[in-house]
Formats: sequence, C-alpha cells, structure tokens
Amino acid sequence: MDLIAEEQLKETCYLIAGGFRRVLPYVYTFHVFAKGRWYSMPLLQLLLHEYRSYNEEYYRRAIKSGRIRINGNLVDPDYVIKEHDELTHAVHRHEPPITDKAITIIHQDEELVVIDKPPSIPVHPSGRFRHNTVVFILAKEHGFNNLHLVHRIDRLTSGILLLGRNPAVAGKISEKVRTNEVVKHYLAKVHGQFPDGKQDVNQPIKSAVKGRGINCVHPSGKASRTVFLRLAYNPLNNSSLVLCRLYTGRTHQIRVHLQWFGYPILNDPLYNLEKVDKIQKGFDEVNLQRYAGSTSNQPENTQGPPPPDPPKEASPPPQAPPETSPTSEIEAECLDCRATFPDPEPHEMVQYLHAYSYQSHDWQFKTPLPDWSLEYQLNATQIPLPLQ
Repeated sequence: MDLIAEEQLKETCYLIAGGFRRVLPYVYTFHVFAKGRWYSMPLLQLLLHEYRSYNEEYYRRAIKSGRIRINGNLVDPDYVIKEHDELTHAVHRHEPPITDKAITIIHQDEELVVIDKPPSIPVHPSGRFRHNTVVFILAKEHGFNNLHLVHRIDRLTSGILLLGRNPAVAGKISEKVRTNEVVKHYLAKVHGQFPDGKQDVNQPIKSAVKGRGINCVHPSGKASRTVFLRLAYNPLNNSSLVLCRLYTGRTHQIRVHLQWFGYPILNDPLYNLEKVDKIQKGFDEVNLQRYAGSTSNQPENTQGPPPPDPPKEASPPPQAPPETSPTSEIEAECLDCRATFPDPEPHEMVQYLHAYSYQSHDWQFKTPLPDWSLEYQLNATQIPLPLQ
C-alpha cells in the first residue's frame, strides 16, 4: 500500500501563478481517536475546551449536520466520549502558498531519491500544509507515492533532501546520518564580516523550553560541534558567505552556533534578534523561559496549559465527507473563505541557509549554489570540500 494513495492526490489541484504554488481549497476529514483525558466528557464540552478555533454555535451546527461525527455516526452535543471513540470533522481546507520553484531531482535509483528542495516548502504534512509539501508534490508530479524520509530540513531552508524508496533503505541511511557517518556541508549568509580561517564552534546546545522549538547554547546542553569557513565577504551589505560543516546534528545547530558566535544568519526569524543576544549572556532558567516565550510564533498562554495540537491524520486515507454534509454546506461554513490573507513577501519565503553537500564513503550529492549566494561571484570549484 502506497503511503500517499491516488484518492488523496485527487482531492485537489495546484494553481501555479505569480511566483506561487497554490492549492485549490478542498474538503477534508480530520480523524482523531479519543485521548484518556477526554473520557466521560460531553462532546460539545470537549470541542470547546480542546479545539478553540470555532465557537459553540459553529460546533452545534456541525454536530447536527454530521460534519462532526463519532465513529461515523450522528450524535448529540451531549454525547459522552468513551474509550476507542473516533472523532471526525469534515472541513473546507485551505493551505498557505509556497514558492513556484520546481523541485529538482538530483539523483534517483532503485533505493534512493535525492532532491534539491526549494525554500518555503515543508518536507511532510504539518499544521496547515498537506498537498503543498515535498512528499505530496513528488507523488503527484513525479509518481513517487511511497517515499520514506531519511532526514528533514526546515521549511525555509533549501537544499539536499534524501528520501528512501523503501523503509529499509531509509532506515539504513538515516542511521548513518544520525551517527554522523554522512558528512554534511551547508552554506549560510550571515551578518557581518566573518573571521578569516576555520572557526571551530564546540558548544553544547539545549532546548530553551520543551515544545517551543527554540534552542540555545547552554552548559547543560548536548555536545554540539560545527566548523565554519568564510568563503566571501560583501562590504556593500556587510554580509559573509560561510561554509558550515556539521559534526553533530542538533535541531537548529548551525543557526544557534552562528548566533552564539556573533554572526547570525542575515534573515533568521528566530536567532537574528537583539533579545536573543541578551538572553545568551545569561543561562539562568528564568531567562530561558522568557526567551522561548518572547520568540515563539505562538503567544504565551497565561491561563493554563496550551491547547493541544489539532486532530492529526489517521493512518488510513482520509474518507470523503458524509453524504449528509454536502460540499456546498461545508464551504458555506468555512471561515477562511470569508477572510482575505495577504500573500507572503519574498523575504518570508526563504532563509539564507542551504544544504549544499551530503557525502558518505560511497556516494556524494551536491546542489548548485543557491540564488542568494550569487552576489559573492563564487563557483563550486572555490568551495573546499570536505571542510576538515
């Protein structure tokens, strides 16, 4: 069975124009199984407490019409949640636009697919992104319905991404990446005139606050090492092109080490901030808490624990919405259809960090230089690989 079924690919289509790849809004059914804390809660109370995107009036209409069901059945708002119950919610799904740049396939064989990922494209479904992801685009446009991730790179980061054609291959190469048997080089555009010569940053990294996705250098963190080399400097905008070799693989490692060293990535939305510099000067836990709260994309919840993630997709392919919930009714209830969302600005679609080269003992994959590096007028022969 393919990881991405043909029925899923037929849910919608892409519209490519004006520099963006858009997904035509489509009807989609979220599935989630009851969690222990939900047991004995009335359905309406559960929805209002756990999923705050909609108000009580909406939920009552959705339950009555069958857009929200339990185990595929129509129920009342006061239905009491039990163990093994499955909650489904049929919605009109909108996805944010991404760049219209094509995914370039660098290499493919019976075991592996290697791509040059453009910036702004998530690797796999997450949050509001589903069809506008690497795995869905490769399935729809290249017929790769059964790819398995070897590793991940951030949505705004571009460059090399390895995908296995089967779970065994993906697992084998993923283990090599995890144990640093794969030599990884990145390119970064940083603020300021980076020092000459190799710069070895061997500083431990820890999570600022669990669940926030923000890290920092900290004495109690995990061992982390990155070696940097300045390739070029542009005095016109006071920026440097830097080659980065990862010796460990912590989350945001290059970004954190560059910020700690005093040369953050020029357009880094998390680590190129004055408040981050201030926090790095002190490692007390209170400051770490403030750091994570002040730089998170989500506001702090001062009235208790944060709301849970929205219902995630179950392993079976999503089912079509029930016949009692016609598409026109679902669209009529869609809040996104009534709103106007501005397109992202060009600087919001890219981060100046690029996965340039991945090398093992029996293979090496390398991409062309990213567009944002062309101002330095370098070519690939001037980039020393591997950086020792």
